[in-house]
Amino acid sequence: RFPLLSDTGAPARRHPMDSVAFVPAGAAPTAGLACRGAVVAAGCQPSAPAASGVLGCSPLAAGALPGAAAAAALAQRACKGDRRRRRQRPVVGRATLVEEAASAAAAAEGDTAARPVWHCGRSAAETIESAIEETLFEWRSSAGSLAPEASSLAPRDAASGSESRVPPLPFEEVSEFWHAWRRGDLAEGMTLADAVVEASQERPLLWEAFETFPEAADQLYPEWRTALKWVRPWKREPDEEWKLAKVRGSLAWELRQTAVALRKLRRHEAAAPDQRTLRPGFALIFVPLRWAAELDAIARRLEERMNWQDVPLVAVLSEGATLSLGTAFFPPSANPPTAFFLGETELEEAGAAGYRLQEELHDNLAKNIYTEYFQKHGKTNGTIVAGRTMLGRGPDDVHSALLFVDPATRNAVPCRVLGLLDVCYPNAVKVGAIAAAASDAPGRSMVLGGRWGGLRNGGVVGLLLPGYADSSLGLCGCEPFGPLWEVFESDVSAGASMIRKIADPGSRDVDPDGRRVSVPAGEALVAEARTANVSEDAKDIWLGIPRLSMRLAKGQASGLGEWALFRGSRVTPEGSFMLEGGGPGAEGVGTVAGKMGRPITRTQGFRSTVDQGALGRMQMAYQMERLTNRHSSEASAPGVRRPWLTLVFGGGEGPKQSITEERLYGGVFLGSGVLGAPGIAMAEIPDEDSVRDWSRDGPPPQRETQVHRQAVGLLMLY
Repeated sequence: RFPLLSDTGAPARRHPMDSVAFVPAGAAPTAGLACRGAVVAAGCQPSAPAASGVLGCSPLAAGALPGAAAAAALAQRACKGDRRRRRQRPVVGRATLVEEAASAAAAAEGDTAARPVWHCGRSAAETIESAIEETLFEWRSSAGSLAPEASSLAPRDAASGSESRVPPLPFEEVSEFWHAWRRGDLAEGMTLADAVVEASQERPLLWEAFETFPEAADQLYPEWRTALKWVRPWKREPDEEWKLAKVRGSLAWELRQTAVALRKLRRHEAAAPDQRTLRPGFALIFVPLRWAAELDAIARRLEERMNWQDVPLVAVLSEGATLSLGTAFFPPSANPPTAFFLGETELEEAGAAGYRLQEELHDNLAKNIYTEYFQKHGKTNGTIVAGRTMLGRGPDDVHSALLFVDPATRNAVPCRVLGLLDVCYPNAVKVGAIAAAASDAPGRSMVLGGRWGGLRNGGVVGLLLPGYADSSLGLCGCEPFGPLWEVFESDVSAGASMIRKIADPGSRDVDPDGRRVSVPAGEALVAEARTANVSEDAKDIWLGIPRLSMRLAKGQASGLGEWALFRGSRVTPEGSFMLEGGGPGAEGVGTVAGKMGRPITRTQGFRSTVDQGALGRMQMAYQMERLTNRHSSEASAPGVRRPWLTLVFGGGEGPKQSITEERLYGGVFLGSGVLGAPGIAMAEIPDEDSVRDWSRDGPPPQRETQVHRQAVGLLMLY
């Protein structure tokens, strides 16, 4: 970075994206650098003047030119430039820029050769067509030769989510093959996936049919959940409904694993033999709220135009105004990321498969299966093992995760999914957000890409990543007002949570028995809001519910670690203050049956504000923490001083008003809430492997993934 001078010689206003981009040597070649208002090619003059600054190039939007060519091009641009630009604004520190360019190229050579890279494109155009074209142009300019060639495939139906909704095979043939395998008519001991691969040599469509389970099969073969069943000859079919549900869930889990194995094998066979370049890892698409009705269509069009085949892609509805496309490219040696969706049905499948595993262990206590299970999984229950198998990743394969929650999900389902991910991958840093929701397009908030992808609702969509990450979460755009109220009476029922009676601890008003006098919560909060010049509308008042007791909260991050914020809904006729959405009960906050088993004893009022410096303070606090953390040097590669990708997540009215620039970092997502561990979470590398004796070594390190509102989060991937 360097100072910018105006035409009068006074310091010019600095834009957050005004900086010089130095591209390291050894990176993949590309056509040029994507800049703010210009495209700079190696050794060429810009096609258009930059919007502001001597160089309008963003280091996060810059492509990966070869180090020498990029350094020479940028140094030449900084030293010479066009004559009109030199007359208007003098260049400061020309010799310094040349030296920094040379030193940056030399120091970075080989430093990022084995690291992932991030390329993005953004557009704030008013129409969908213009936004897509501008986004793709900026993305291809950034990615250069890494971008796959344009697709020649025929466009797919966006509403269907696949090329065709015609079943590859009649269901009778699928059912016949499955029952034959279940009876043991095929080779004994062969898995269903191996049986399908062997039979597909003569019946190729059989492979494609079993790839559809279970998501697409619900539309192609709606009768499969009741028709595919098998009862061992020496056992009778269970009578209880809950046992039947376990059997159906276990079957769905088994078919899901077969489909995952077949898809993985297909990708492996179709993989290019060239191992010298980076390969596509995953793609993120943030679609503005005004285009909610076209979310799946936009995702499909971008996926086809990018030729993003058989690579994870997630499209999410954002409350921002910019269409954003970002893609990550990984080295061939890295474990590829994987995308997933977990909803209520998937949770039932994992529970059923875990129940079956526990039954098998109980029936084979005297055999080697228990010893093999213990050696492979340690002292973990079957549901955790089933969850890891369903997601296709072991505990040591996932070090970070990106998560997005459907806002229309039923109460408590997101917390159950987040809890399952926490126990499956306790050492992974998890960050995400609650997607935006449009009243005119319900159920259109998240899309999974791929051949059998499409709209997903009622759960959590995410990406499991192999690399380490750090996170920093904190309150943003809100401040407390009024006293710390003592809660006398509350109701945390999911969907109908309310605070009934509260009292000011500083008040000296007592009843004849000497107890503090309580007042209706709604009336007291509205009166206090009037005194603090806050809108008296309940929807403009946020209520903080304590996550832990005051003693335990001292060891947590201030702000998010202490308070769970919920927006007000209305004041009831009897004066109670009702909370919006599922409330604390849906997230296990303030319930006797929840964590620590404590009811709500205190509450604090909050109001939305504009705080544009919150993000910078969080970044500085994280950098200071990372300098003193012993795990940072171990988790990141030697010599790597900065992450290859930083994403910003904002949740609530405060962050939306405070973050006005959506081109910050590698991407900005604005939703109704942020997911993650409060405070700063650093990447941890355990000293032992994932299989451990809890009775001897204690539980593994774990950060509880929570839902935060009026908060902002930073995710740094290394």
